[in-house]
Amino acid sequence: MGTITRGYGVRGRRVRSWEHLMSKRVLALVFAAASLAPLAVVVQGYALAEAPAPVCGGVSVGAAEVAVSDETRDRLGRNGWPDSGMGVERTESGHYRFHTPDAFGGTGPVNQRNIVSEGTLENPVAHGVIAAAPLKGVPEGYQWAGGGPIWRSPDGTVLKILHLERYAANMFYAELHLGTHDPATGVTTYLGPLVRPTVDFATAASLGQIADVGMSSLTLIDGYLYVYFPDFYLDGSGRPMNTALSVARARAEDVVRAAKAGTVTPWHKYHNSMWNSPGVGGASTDLQPGQSMLWAPHAVRTVDGGVIVVAPINEREVVMTTSRDGVHDWSPRVPLFRDPDRYNAYVTVVGTGSDPSLVDKDFFVYHTQFMGMEPNWSNVQLVRHRVACTAATAPGTTALIRYLDGTGHHRVTVGAVQEPGVYPQFGGVWGLLTAEQPGTHPLYECRQGVRDYFVSRDRGCGGRSVALVRTLGWIYESRPAQDSTPLYRCALPAIADHFVSILADCETPDAVQEGLLGYALATSRTPFSRFHDGKDHWESTDRVSGSYTLERSGWYLENSRLPGTIPLYGCSYAIPGGVNHFISVTSNCEGLTMVRLEGYIHLEPPPGGDYRPLYRCFRAPGNDHFMSTDENCEGVSGAVREGRLGYVALTAGFTV
Repeated sequence: MGTITRGYGVRGRRVRSWEHLMSKRVLALVFAAASLAPLAVVVQGYALAEAPAPVCGGVSVGAAEVAVSDETRDRLGRNGWPDSGMGVERTESGHYRFHTPDAFGGTGPVNQRNIVSEGTLENPVAHGVIAAAPLKGVPEGYQWAGGGPIWRSPDGTVLKILHLERYAANMFYAELHLGTHDPATGVTTYLGPLVRPTVDFATAASLGQIADVGMSSLTLIDGYLYVYFPDFYLDGSGRPMNTALSVARARAEDVVRAAKAGTVTPWHKYHNSMWNSPGVGGASTDLQPGQSMLWAPHAVRTVDGGVIVVAPINEREVVMTTSRDGVHDWSPRVPLFRDPDRYNAYVTVVGTGSDPSLVDKDFFVYHTQFMGMEPNWSNVQLVRHRVACTAATAPGTTALIRYLDGTGHHRVTVGAVQEPGVYPQFGGVWGLLTAEQPGTHPLYECRQGVRDYFVSRDRGCGGRSVALVRTLGWIYESRPAQDSTPLYRCALPAIADHFVSILADCETPDAVQEGLLGYALATSRTPFSRFHDGKDHWESTDRVSGSYTLERSGWYLENSRLPGTIPLYGCSYAIPGGVNHFISVTSNCEGLTMVRLEGYIHLEPPPGGDYRPLYRCFRAPGNDHFMSTDENCEGVSGAVREGRLGYVALTAGFTV
């Protein structure tokens, strides 16, 4: 949506791009997180009101998760899906329905179909596609027409925001319209226009000016439905310009009444502090002057009455901004994620409660991701990121783990890294807080190029061409009372690699120290992980060979001998066509080959901790040993339990 035909993809699907929109308008900005603490101010003896709490402070963003793969899209015949932000509603059964257009396969004057799928937040198409129909009643003169975000009124009327386009030579002109959706038939019927840019189509076409207002959400604020969009106009010299963010609204009860009569009530843009500028062609005030444009912004309400807007500022980066009333005092934009190697578009914010259009302290941001630098429908996936507002919430802890591969490249991150030959290094685990606290600052995972991951104190990652992958957690500025250690960022310039170390000299003369990251919580434990190469399992606290991939994480051994613990040894022996790795409590590995001392396990579960019994299992048909916390060996066919070795910790043991 909102793009010009540029060519055809591998499978003959039409390809469209925003490239021409971006080249001169995107500003290089440094964004600051919106995390203002409440502040009581006293002036000349008079106490002023406390500053309002931030709508979303202490922003934490998780790594990308694939919600719908390209293979799944192809299997379902969704060749150009999702081609906008989505409308999401929760059914009485607890399922979710997702409304968004497919760019191809329509009938009549336009080629789009409005798709409704049913599934879960993890998989929006888990229960299939339940409706696929072109928009009904599109007026003549439009070449693209589809609907996405919805709003359901208390009486059950389902309104859908529509995006319509008209084309001229090397340009297109977009408008926001309204439709009604019939859940029984899956058909959306066109009603009429809500918003057109300030500059009219003929003028924009004569100037070769592209005017794309995106696909807004319908957001209910104080009895009014709001739509957000970039507006396009001519300045006093006749030059084409755009706003970063504009807004129009209409009273919700008037919108519903008109929709039932088959028409639309007039909408009005916010202009010069008033709501009296016509939505169709009127002027609008820029709510974020001096900022780069927000493309296809998606706005939602928060449970405490604020407004969150999430949108791309270009094809590589998505940001968030907030306001208490949806018009004034917008927070500085917070970058949520950035990927310089992929084309990202069409965001949707989804709450996890009963009403997906209402968000609390954590929510999901979905977006369409083309797998190359340019949009190409032959390779697309729908991804999501979990976003949390951590300010004023009690912190937990998360394990920051240093991984290494056989080529000497590191990755320091939270969670599992499931790539062949990548393993947690012995003792390379430290604790971060999961929420913003006084005396802490956040750490971010960034990526330069294909494989140089690094940890940064800067949400901007130090450069616009660097990927912002996720928020790792919060680290102490100075040494806390709890057991802690300094963490330094280190670089190996010869192989373009970064890692973290507790040593200021970065452990090797080949490394360069790039600064103190802060003070992380320390632990006496080390990760104990299960790997698999398709035939053999290998449990280890350190190096594995390149054919093995992490299969099970979240176990921890003591890295030194404590009272009540015994050592565990990594062992192996040759088998026809390979090797069998196993764990033993005997140092001679039961007469076979010892690989290494892995760590120490508790004979009985210590009080006050989270421990599980650890069993050794053997599957004779594959001549394979593996470790499990399930006494039934996870139901693996042919596997038998050989005994319990002890009790393994399920946490790294940090103290807040």
